[in-house]
Amino acid sequence: MNRLANTSLQTRRLILIPPQVSDFSESAVMWADPIVTRYTTRSILSKEEAWFRLLRNIGHWYAMEYGIWVIRDKITHAFIGEGGISDYQCDITIEDDCCLPEISLALMPHAHRRGFSVEIIDAILQWSDRYVPSDKISSLIYPDNSSAIRLAQHFGFSGENRFIYKNEPILRFTRLSQKPS
Repeated sequence: MNRLANTSLQTRRLILIPPQVSDFSESAVMWADPIVTRYTTRSILSKEEAWFRLLRNIGHWYAMEYGIWVIRDKITHAFIGEGGISDYQCDITIEDDCCLPEISLALMPHAHRRGFSVEIIDAILQWSDRYVPSDKISSLIYPDNSSAIRLAQHFGFSGENRFIYKNEPILRFTRLSQKPS
């Protein structure tokens, strides 16, 4: 295991831990929920697709030394969602900065509208500013996801560029990393 694969983050109410095979059943439930997938994958995932996604997320930590965390309630350990920084080499055509690490977040419906997103993204960005070897982080957001657009702008993401991703329009915002001195 590499030096960062055991990295956990804590916020006031949550803990973010690298994914494990034991997270599969909760992750599969989340990715089978149309409320969750409306603005993420655009369609629910089968158990097989959720399994491949989990394995990809586990492997990402080994290959890149950063990745997607599983997010749990700090006290109850209830599954809240998944979020982090990834480099999935998305099939969008961009002339410059084509391979930027991307921040993403997906929360279970019971975790919506509780202020978790701000808490989680703040922790992820603070961590990524220190450990992700890139001067920029991107965020791919579907144009109809106004909440995510406002959240990205709140955290300093800008430059709304339009592209096609999987036959749909998508916006790409970027944020300069704020590396510690």
